[in-house]
Amino acid sequence: MSLPYLTLLSAPEVEPVTLEEALVQCHADSGVEDAWFTAKISSGRRKVEDYIKRSLITQTWAFGHDFNAPAVINLPRSPVQEILEVKIDGEVIDLASFTSNIEAIPARLILPLSGGSLRIEYKAGYGDTGESVPETLKDAILLYVSYSYENRAGEGEVPKAFYDLISSFRLHTWEAM
Repeated sequence: MSLPYLTLLSAPEVEPVTLEEALVQCHADSGVEDAWFTAKISSGRRKVEDYIKRSLITQTWAFGHDFNAPAVINLPRSPVQEILEVKIDGEVIDLASFTSNIEAIPARLILPLSGGSLRIEYKAGYGDTGESVPETLKDAILLYVSYSYENRAGEGEVPKAFYDLISSFRLHTWEAM
């Protein structure tokens, strides 16, 4: 079996937390370090997403195997909104020709055959705006931003409270051997 790959094709167009929310969280003034705060919001979102293995805001991903792809696939980023395209050995597969459960977390596909190369393009995320993201996850991003603001030297670890907020959202997947 080949090792799977996951590639971000299109990043979110907005963040789940606004600049104004981050400034209020840190008791900071608008206009002074807006670019810094914007960057920390984005890195906080990515840290949350990487830990919980979910996409918060709509993003497009490519997942696949270069060879020996299994027939049963659990997509690595949830919640899945839509399967855009599936290719097996470079050929586009009709989406109606396989079984999928994209409502499941993680989303699962059962393909008509296995063993070749595989590429699946799909959209994942809670929605197109921050309003669709669970408040707990937005709170974790704000905690990350305030931690970064107070610890600019990068000393110490991200607070345990950050992981306490997001751990219940973390996906654990097991691959068949």
